[in-house]
Amino acid sequence: MQISNLHRLLVLEVCILSEYTKDPLEILLMKAGSNDLESLDFAISVPLSRLEILDVSDNRLSFIDLAEVPHLKNLKLDRNSLATIESVRNSRHLETLSWREQSLIPAYGFSAQQYQHCHEVRNLYLSGNTISTFTPLTAFLNLQSLELASAGLQTLSSDFGLRCPNLRVVNLNYNAIRDLRPLLGIMRLQRLSLIGNRVARLRRTAAVIDRLGEELLHIDLRNNPLTTGFYMPQESSHTERRLVPRVVSQKFVDDKRDAAGIAAKAYSLGPLDKEADSASRERLDEDTKLRRRVYEMLIVNACKTLEQLDGLDVDREKVGRKDDVWERLVELGVLKEKRKSNGETGVESL
Repeated sequence: MQISNLHRLLVLEVCILSEYTKDPLEILLMKAGSNDLESLDFAISVPLSRLEILDVSDNRLSFIDLAEVPHLKNLKLDRNSLATIESVRNSRHLETLSWREQSLIPAYGFSAQQYQHCHEVRNLYLSGNTISTFTPLTAFLNLQSLELASAGLQTLSSDFGLRCPNLRVVNLNYNAIRDLRPLLGIMRLQRLSLIGNRVARLRRTAAVIDRLGEELLHIDLRNNPLTTGFYMPQESSHTERRLVPRVVSQKFVDDKRDAAGIAAKAYSLGPLDKEADSASRERLDEDTKLRRRVYEMLIVNACKTLEQLDGLDVDREKVGRKDDVWERLVELGVLKEKRKSNGETGVESL
């Protein structure tokens, strides 16, 4: 049974739910978002031992204790004032934790200690909180999707990839990350997004991607020094009050929903229009055309499974074609033509 029509409440006590159902233990889902709730106390009522999904986003909560909801799987706490989550370390069944945009006094803000106890979750969304460095002290072996966008993030711990080896989706958009090497150690990464960071070193970045590329399908490095001037300006799909479009929010109740679909829409940019980009590309100055072509060659060649780069479908034939730009790169010594063992000619970057 689900309870979702609790509106304009200042205090929500779970015992109120007895008005809706004779047995509180039957409640599997509770939605109480946008109610200006100041407290949520499970301890004063019959324990909701079967509650699996709880959405209390867009309230004014400053305290929550999960001890009385031991079977919780999905927890959505976006836009409250929660610096900590009591008993989260004992929530063995918790799979998805959305803990975005907490309104906290800076002196008591979101610190590294607050997420360390979440090492059992599969999907962790922390965007919009101030987290200058992400340093797991224990292995997050279950973690498959991490969203840490717009968090003032400057560095990842050097062993980040080794401590989070099973990540499939990583969204680190709108931070100040310069180096991708901490990602090494992730074994099956599929989506990597670092829009709006400080990545500037092409060869170093390509070398890292080469070691991540066995299953990598999507890479987005737009709005980095590495890609400056390549694309027309584009508005973010992130809005101030809604991180995920409403159609996704409503489906949050499905604890089996693909987490990548949720994370991809939060704090991100949409795909580029192929025709508009082609027209824009033709108007680029020669130097920018050359830089973009080299960038595409190195990244695409480094990742044989890549399907989408910076919001555009990868066209390997187009990237490697011998056109005027290719000839100019060979002339400048940026590329060197080489002969393969089968007699065909290829190219390598110098």
